[in-house]
Amino acid sequence: MKRTLILTQPDGHLAMADMSKVVAVLDGEFKHTKKDWYFSKLVFQDGQDMTVKQTVSQIDVMMSKTFSNQD
Repeated sequence: MKRTLILTQPDGHLAMADMSKVVAVLDGEFKHTKKDWYFSKLVFQDGQDMTVKQTVSQIDVMMSKTFSNQD
């Protein structure tokens, strides 16, 4: 079973992330459009990164709500 979340990218587009392939979720400050904004970075097994607007704690809550009912 795939464990996917729909997250918001910094440009406002929605992206589907397969959380079973995420190695780490990094919370930090990343440069974006002339300002410093707080975003999270998803690091995948294949080495690709995805920056999203949600914080680590928001992703954690989303995962617990979404995946607790699928067992």
